[in-house]
Amino acid sequence: MERGNRSREAGIVGEHTSPLDTATPNRYVKSKIGRRLLQPVREKVHNRLLGTKVVAGAAAISLLSLTACNPLAEKNEPSTLKTPAATAEPSPTYKIAEADPRWAGYGVQGKQAINSVSTSFTIPEQFSCKTKDNSSIAIWTGITDTLSGDQQSIEQTGIEISCDDNGNPSYHAFQEMYPSDPDFADNQLGDIKPGDVIAASVNYVGVNQFLLSLTDENNDHSWKSTQPCPAITCQREYAVFVGEKSILGFPIGRWNNSIIFANNMVTDGSQQIPLRAFKEVALFEIPSQSPGHKLLVSPTPISVSRNSFGLNRDNRSVPV
Repeated sequence: MERGNRSREAGIVGEHTSPLDTATPNRYVKSKIGRRLLQPVREKVHNRLLGTKVVAGAAAISLLSLTACNPLAEKNEPSTLKTPAATAEPSPTYKIAEADPRWAGYGVQGKQAINSVSTSFTIPEQFSCKTKDNSSIAIWTGITDTLSGDQQSIEQTGIEISCDDNGNPSYHAFQEMYPSDPDFADNQLGDIKPGDVIAASVNYVGVNQFLLSLTDENNDHSWKSTQPCPAITCQREYAVFVGEKSILGFPIGRWNNSIIFANNMVTDGSQQIPLRAFKEVALFEIPSQSPGHKLLVSPTPISVSRNSFGLNRDNRSVPV
């Protein structure tokens, strides 16, 4: 696909106007997972995956808990210490992002290089295939160099949902180091089912190498591989959490409830930050092509208490 000529500084645009309403697909460069969605034959890809190096182990996330000690408790005396009132964290500021119009979800920019991104998302229940082999969505997280549509590199991993020849949904694990083609490994995560929780992460491990990890938390099957940056260098400017429509223009099947992205974490330099703690987030939406319908897929507001959000098949519910 032709690369766009947009400036790399054009990452986020104004709060109240969406460029997606007038954007045309040819303006944007899309990760190749969109081109590969719904391809019924993957033997060539699977043969290539036989040589993929699988790296054991996963990056651990440490949680630091702070406790307060009351010296009066040892004497059984009533405590006079007062617990300070909890201060609610402010909600992020949402701004429409001029990104690929096939993305729905969120992105954040790091103050330093992004060193890791991780999430846990649910496989949607009752994903409907409108027509045989003709509906899809890819759910993934990753790191990229820009949100303006002219990406030189995207390091990503997730699950592609497409429709088989019988009109039933099928689930395919993928890893992609854009601009290289994606790798598919359906057998690595076992039998993926609706409602399964998939833990996905991308970690920079140094010397232009990335560890891509997927785990089905319902059956404990994992797929991990270390891959080099396919470009001269992979600029790690943004972390993204998205659902993606096929670049081929196939419709997105419908699903019940939200596709939940939970435990969304970003390592900005050496600091690990939950998505909810970023002051400003870029909002991605997939516009509808049907007259009278403004949006096809949009995210719910980020839950400050749960550090989660959902993807819905409805109009915008985020305050922008």
